[in-house]
Amino acid sequence: MVKVEKKIRVHKNDRFLETRTLSDTGPKRSSFGKIFAEKIVYEAYEPRSNFLTVKSLKEFRKVFSLFHFSSRNIPLLILMILILPVGLSSDQYYLRVEYPKGCFAEIYFPQRDLVTSGAMRICDPSQTIYANPGEYMEVSFTVKVINNRGGAWVTPVVGTASWTRGNFTCIASDAPSGESIQTLHFTLKAPTTIGTYYIGIFTGWMYNCEEVASNDHPPQFGDGDDVWDMGQSDWESIISTGYATRYNQPGRAIRIVVSSAVEPSKPLACALGTVFFPRGAISDHVSVKYVYDVNPDSGWNIDPKFNDANWFDGRTPIGSGMWSDRFIRTEVLFNDLYVRKIFPIDKIPKNALLSIASDDGAEVWINGKKVLNDLNSAHGPSYWNYKLNVTNQLVIGENLLAVHVKNIGINGPCYFDFELIFQENSLNEVIFSFVKGRFNPDGGFSNSYVDDTFYATSILKTLDSIDILDREKIAFWIVSHRFVYGDFGGCITWQDTAVETINNLGLKLDDESTERLIKILIGWRAEDGSWGKNLWDTWSVVEALASLNALNRIKDWSKTVNFIKSLQGGDGGFFNRPGETTWLRFTFYAIRSLQLLNATDSIDKDKVVEFIMSCYKNEGFSDRPEYGEWVEPTYWAIESLGILNSLDKVNSETVSDKVLSWLGEKGSTGYLYGDYCVVMTLKILNKLNKLDKAKTINNVMEFQNPVDNGFKYGSRLYDTEHAIRILVNIGSLDDLDKEKIKRYVLSLQFYYWSTGDIHSAIYSLKTLNALQEVDAEKVTNELLKHQLSDGGFGGDESYKESNLWETYLAIDTLYMLNRLSVINKEKVVNYILSLKNHDGSFSYSKSEKSYEIATPLAVITLTLLGEVQKIDEKTINWIIKNQQQDGDFGDIQKTYLSLVALRDLGRLNETILAKAVNYVLSLQNLDGGFGNWKGDVWSWLDSTDYGTGVLKITLNAKSDYFVSVSSSYGVPTGGGWYQLGSIVTISISPSVIDHGNGTKRIFKGWYEDDSMMSDRQSFSITVDKPKSIVARWDTEYEVKVSSDRGTASGSGWYKAGTNATVTISPTLIDKDFFSHYVFEGWKVNGTIVSTSPTYSFVVNKPISLTASWRTELKITNI
Repeated sequence: MVKVEKKIRVHKNDRFLETRTLSDTGPKRSSFGKIFAEKIVYEAYEPRSNFLTVKSLKEFRKVFSLFHFSSRNIPLLILMILILPVGLSSDQYYLRVEYPKGCFAEIYFPQRDLVTSGAMRICDPSQTIYANPGEYMEVSFTVKVINNRGGAWVTPVVGTASWTRGNFTCIASDAPSGESIQTLHFTLKAPTTIGTYYIGIFTGWMYNCEEVASNDHPPQFGDGDDVWDMGQSDWESIISTGYATRYNQPGRAIRIVVSSAVEPSKPLACALGTVFFPRGAISDHVSVKYVYDVNPDSGWNIDPKFNDANWFDGRTPIGSGMWSDRFIRTEVLFNDLYVRKIFPIDKIPKNALLSIASDDGAEVWINGKKVLNDLNSAHGPSYWNYKLNVTNQLVIGENLLAVHVKNIGINGPCYFDFELIFQENSLNEVIFSFVKGRFNPDGGFSNSYVDDTFYATSILKTLDSIDILDREKIAFWIVSHRFVYGDFGGCITWQDTAVETINNLGLKLDDESTERLIKILIGWRAEDGSWGKNLWDTWSVVEALASLNALNRIKDWSKTVNFIKSLQGGDGGFFNRPGETTWLRFTFYAIRSLQLLNATDSIDKDKVVEFIMSCYKNEGFSDRPEYGEWVEPTYWAIESLGILNSLDKVNSETVSDKVLSWLGEKGSTGYLYGDYCVVMTLKILNKLNKLDKAKTINNVMEFQNPVDNGFKYGSRLYDTEHAIRILVNIGSLDDLDKEKIKRYVLSLQFYYWSTGDIHSAIYSLKTLNALQEVDAEKVTNELLKHQLSDGGFGGDESYKESNLWETYLAIDTLYMLNRLSVINKEKVVNYILSLKNHDGSFSYSKSEKSYEIATPLAVITLTLLGEVQKIDEKTINWIIKNQQQDGDFGDIQKTYLSLVALRDLGRLNETILAKAVNYVLSLQNLDGGFGNWKGDVWSWLDSTDYGTGVLKITLNAKSDYFVSVSSSYGVPTGGGWYQLGSIVTISISPSVIDHGNGTKRIFKGWYEDDSMMSDRQSFSITVDKPKSIVARWDTEYEVKVSSDRGTASGSGWYKAGTNATVTISPTLIDKDFFSHYVFEGWKVNGTIVSTSPTYSFVVNKPISLTASWRTELKITNI
């Protein structure tokens, strides 16, 4: 510190005394020597305004917070921040505290539903906050401190959370001179006793907390003027006037009522667990203490009592995006960010999962124990970069989370956000819940979608039944799908349906989230005024901006209007992109967009109506004039005609009856958008009275996911396959109604669908032990129609180019059906190998590369074909080297396929598996499912299948091996996954196959790596490693020998490549007295191949030889 000499003036008995004293610039900024202070005793004088009198001179000037619970009949809570002034000239030196403009305090209830009541902002001093007995509260209190003395005089002090008399703790922190904004952050637990409590703020100079609390120097408690001696009227006076009579101090206060009548706290629950601290994209009131680009004092990351009063208060996410490419609540451009968060818990959960999103690397401590050390890693932020199980580091009571984030790119984009989940269920239980929520009444499965949730809530709102929903839970489900960037995912149309769903629920996004989404939507606008260069996306964004009341944020809409007008065809309809076909769907999108932009008069409306009516038939509408009518185009037509004031073109009675007919006896079209179109059409036609509302509502609710509260599309075969795979992976297939699932799959006409659909059906039925109910011959014949001339397969008969994915699906389907023998295996293998590149990788098709997915697919397919020997070290090394630092091989699907390939080759190791598992677990979302890639907060059944597949491979890696059993002919059995040491029986049937064309296949034996294992039709092995066992066959060809005369020999079956000898005897046979027959040679297909009576040749195909004879005269008898 530096000592300075200062002249001071002191007021006493209406006189001013002058003296000189030494001051210092240390942390306490003392202005009086101790001896001088003790010699002077001051008497009170009337202060100006709300400034305070001083009974005695104090060496230090302090501010403090104190928690207090009064023992009076009306219990009082006091959190006090006291700033006491010295008795200097009031026109020269004084301190005071005021509320800043706007909202000045925020109380966050972490146990409540964060979407609606998790936080309460206080902008009016008379506002009352209601709390539940024993409820935790996190308080942020902001005040304006006016320090006209100069120097840093103010020291905030936060007390303990006990709320009991005299139990408080000081934490020193200086405030600057002049006007400053001071934010105090602390945690309280509400008393269990019902009553009215207060949090107060005062001003003054004091030595320490005890003196401020007792209002005496030295401290003297119990003399009637202590801070907790104030009655309720004193506290109400502070709220209304800013002055407390009994305590004789000015101040500010917040009223808190603890009452059992308050709605019970609802912990924010999700499938993954209880959200203790949500990510910033979900909640706008998770605050932390932070500093940046300084070296904090020692203890910041290990000591809960560390003095962080001078640290900033900020809400997550914290950071800065150079291109505004991420959602941030606290804008800070940092190179090093240091974060502290104190939080109390009263129970240690089964699992505490801490997730960190950062740009770039980070190190993390829980209660002083380091749980992450990756500070120098370079990466962008995603949900999540790190997922940590911190259960063992937690303690009951107060806990400290400390984080250091380093921005590797100096002054570049930087970011920090976090989330803390308390989990009581096991991983398998969480995943099973995810799948169960997607199980439909018809036995199929489907994902939850934001657009279907919009359709459902729109129907219920229209039918005045929105209150049957738990609106807060649905809103939480929606906002939990916000990306780091602040949007709801890469699909433009999801932005509108997300916002409109929240509006349907009578809720709204917080202001910062709304502003960020508006900026994103405007930023996506193309130069031509469109979004996505198409009408669908453009309409969707216009709808979203309208829902956000933000159409005025774009000053000139002329480009957009002109773009829409440019998409009108000669028939009056609109197409999605220039040069495409006009459709009623896009005509509706155009008309609705122009309506929102007040520009419908800019088009030839009569021409549009003419196109719409050209699609009118049988009291309904079709998407094109040549197509059949259906509910969706009927809705588009009716809404468009309504906008164009042309509803008189149709008969509302007959159209409404037609629309109702599509609901059928069940009262539903079978999917939510269809039902939405029915309800909206009836609404426009004023015919909702015709609708069976109760039945409609019941049908809508059948589509709700009971786990995540979103709404689902109808059942899909693809989703059903992946749901079954997940259940197999976690060992829970028997926990759902397998018979119902089987009936659903068998009810579908999958025989005539794509390669993928056929594969989904066969896998599902095989897993459900129902393959016997499948016409395998029919499946095979339909599947072979997808094979192209190069040997590969396409998705369906319309595919013009084969690819490895469809080829894999086809081969795996035939493998499951034991029908691989029906294809030309060599041709398929040659097709796969034709896609191999010089570095060992494989291309996806002749025209598309996609090496990351194609290479493992090639390995897996060759393994199924029993051609594992065709895979070389270059390919294996390429796959291994493709694993990234964070464990992925591209995304979750590519990671799973790569592990399957390496597993089948016996090339997995612990390093590969550990990295892959960490990557997969980082993709698990709040609904318990897994996203496709880091940052993907949407979970899907297929990505969750791949994720659980990786976890299963890891669990079984050391004990399970794959035994591949293949054969070009017959039906081999015994292949599959087996535990180490298992005894497996391998067999083939039949052992002799006669093709009926002079060719036979004779079972030769079982081989592995060119070594015969057994020549028996059936034999057993002990599993000690991955095995590829191939049945080999000898080929035999039939040799037929015939002659009209003499004796021909040599007919029979010969092994391919062996010699056969045919003979004829005699070679001269009398015909009559004058002539005889002479053998002239052996003919094949009418051509003589040998003139020798004994003919030897190599048998390489079926052959028929006929002895040829000619007639000659007997010369001796002439």
